[in-house]
Amino acid sequence: MTTQRVRLPDTIRLQRPALWRTDIAQLAVIPLLFTIVVIAEVLGLRAQQPLNWDETVYASQISQHAPMLWGPERARGLPLLLAPVTLLTSSAPAMRAYMAILAGIGLFLAALAWRRIRPTWVIVLGTAMFAGLSLTQNGAASILPHYWSAVGALAVVGLSLRMARFPSTRDAWLLLIAVAFTGLMRPTDVIFLTVPIAIVMAVVLKQRVRPILVAIGGGLVISLGEWLVEANLYFGGPVKRLSRASGASGGTHLNLLNNLHVLDGGRITSLHGYAGSSGAWHYPYLLIWWAFFVALVVLGVRAAYSRDGRLLARLPVICALSIYLLYSIPVRDNGRYLQPVLVLLMIPAAEGAGFLIRRWTGQRYGYAAMGAVAILVLAEFASQAPLIKARFASTGPGLSAQSAVVRHLQSAGVKPPCVITSVPRPGFVQKSEPAAYYLNCSYRWGVRKLRNLHGTLVVLTNGAARPWPYAAKWHKVSIPGQITAYIGPAPKQH
Repeated sequence: MTTQRVRLPDTIRLQRPALWRTDIAQLAVIPLLFTIVVIAEVLGLRAQQPLNWDETVYASQISQHAPMLWGPERARGLPLLLAPVTLLTSSAPAMRAYMAILAGIGLFLAALAWRRIRPTWVIVLGTAMFAGLSLTQNGAASILPHYWSAVGALAVVGLSLRMARFPSTRDAWLLLIAVAFTGLMRPTDVIFLTVPIAIVMAVVLKQRVRPILVAIGGGLVISLGEWLVEANLYFGGPVKRLSRASGASGGTHLNLLNNLHVLDGGRITSLHGYAGSSGAWHYPYLLIWWAFFVALVVLGVRAAYSRDGRLLARLPVICALSIYLLYSIPVRDNGRYLQPVLVLLMIPAAEGAGFLIRRWTGQRYGYAAMGAVAILVLAEFASQAPLIKARFASTGPGLSAQSAVVRHLQSAGVKPPCVITSVPRPGFVQKSEPAAYYLNCSYRWGVRKLRNLHGTLVVLTNGAARPWPYAAKWHKVSIPGQITAYIGPAPKQH
C-alpha cells in the first residue's frame, strides 16, 4: 500500500471579506443616508433660514462675533463642537451643513458602541427608526445640543452593556469619553442617564462593577467640573444656577402627559408670552404608531432576557424613562428634549421586531410578521412628513419677523459698535437677540440705565410696551409685527 503525500502550498492566504460585507460597513449605511437627507434639507427647505435665538447664542460664543448672553441652562459643549466653523464664518447654511456631516458621523460612532452585544441588523434597524423621526432630522442640522445628547446617551448605554459582558480597558476609556461628551452637551441629561446605569450595574455585577463606575465617574468629573466652575464664576454657585435654569424653562410642574402631546406634534407651555398648545391632539394617528412602537419595545426587552438577564435587558428603557421624567418637570417643553429618550428605545424596538420575525419564521405567519414590521417602519417615515412641514410653517413667521428687525435697523443706519436691548417681555428676546447677532452688535438684557455702554444703543419694544424714559425721545422706527425701535445717538468720536 502506497501513501501519497499531499503537498500544501508554502503560504495559505486567508480571505478577508469585502469591506462592504463587514458589519462596520453595514452600520455605516444608515448614517450615510441620514447625512445625505439632512444636507439636502439644509440646501433646500432650510437654505434661506437664519439662525434662531437659541442658535445665535451657541454660534456666537467661540467666533469673531460679540458673544450673546449666556444663560445658566446652557452648556459649553456645543460651542466647542461648532468652533471650527464659527471661527471662520457666520453663514447659517455652512454651520448647518457642517453639523449635518458631524451628525452622521456621531450616529455611526454611537452605533459602533452596540457591536458584539446586538446583532448588526438590529442596530441598523434601530438607527434607521431614529433617523426617520422629524425631531432627529431637525436636530441634526440645528445649532442645538439635544441631538448630541441623544447620540452620547446611545453610546454610553451601549458601552456600559458591552463592558458588563466583555470588560476591556479600551471600552472603559471610550465610556469615559462618551459620558464626558454627553455631559458637556447637557449636564442634567448625563446625570439622569448615568445614575440608573451605576445602580443597575452595581446590582448585577457586584464586585466587577468598579471599571464601569470609574469610567462613568471620570466622565462626570470632566463635564460637571466645567459646569460647577462656571456656576461659581458667573451664576453665584450651583444652587443659584439650577434655580435660574429652572426659571428659564418657566418653573417646574410635574406632568407626565405633556410629552405625549409633544410627540403628537404639539408644544406645551403655561408660561405667559410663549407659544403653547391648547391640549388638543394635533395628529392622533401618530399615537397609534407610538402605541405599536411601545409594544415592540416591550417585546424587545423580553427577547433580551435570555442573553442579558432581566435587569440589564431593561437598562435602555430604564435610562429612557429616567430622562423622560426629567423633561416631564419643566413647564415649557419642546420635542427636541426627548431625543435621548427616543434613541434609547429604538434598539429594544428593533429587537422586538426581530423577535416577531424569528418567532414566526417558517410558519404560516412568517411573511405576515415581516410585512407588519416593514409597514410599521414605512408608516413612521410617512407619518413624519406632516410634522416636518408643520415645523417649518410654525417657525416661518417668527424668523420673518426676526429678519424684518434686522433689515429695518440696517436701513436706519445701525452698525457696529452698537448695543441692542429690549424691554423685558417673555418671548421677545427671540427676536431682539438674533437681531443683535446679525447686526454684529452686542446684546444686553434690560438696560435700565445708561452706563458702561460702548456704541449706539437700540431699545426694542413689542406691542404697547413703552421704552425706558431715557429713550422716549430717541429716533423711532416702526417695524412690522408691532415692534418699535428707539435708536440712540451715535457715540462721540474721541
